[in-house]
Amino acid sequence: KRHRMLGGCMTCFGIGNLAVIPNGLDGKLYARILREDLAETFRGQKLNKGTFYFQQDNAPAHKSDVAIQTLRRLKIKRLEWPPYSCDLNPIEHLWAEFKRRWRMHNPNVEELKDDEKFKKFVKKIADEIPQEFIDKLYESMPARIQAVIQANGGHTHF
Repeated sequence: KRHRMLGGCMTCFGIGNLAVIPNGLDGKLYARILREDLAETFRGQKLNKGTFYFQQDNAPAHKSDVAIQTLRRLKIKRLEWPPYSCDLNPIEHLWAEFKRRWRMHNPNVEELKDDEKFKKFVKKIADEIPQEFIDKLYESMPARIQAVIQANGGHTHF
């Protein structure tokens, strides 16, 4: 059975390039996604690499030597991220919204077996998510941080 995952990023300017991951993610593939899709997001959103920090979770592929070296070569500053910190990661809410919209469309599973149709469908959903939704995620960060502090690092209502 073929297993596809979707990887992506967001900035305060919107959703970045989405990468279809055909059979699981390892450090080598993640490094390629960083070089191609993340770099394309920077170009498309006209981001200056030295003006922000890149946040990612602690997935093994993200922490691999090849991925860390790729970020260094790209001169992208990485934000160290504690394990089990999903209450602080706004992209989790973006993924939840993406999945909600996916279910609303009720896609034809047979049709989405075709890679190009799958990519078009994914892009269509991403394009539907309004910038205001992303703005609210970024605006919620101070409250998220405060809630985690008040919960002594535990789970919050976010």
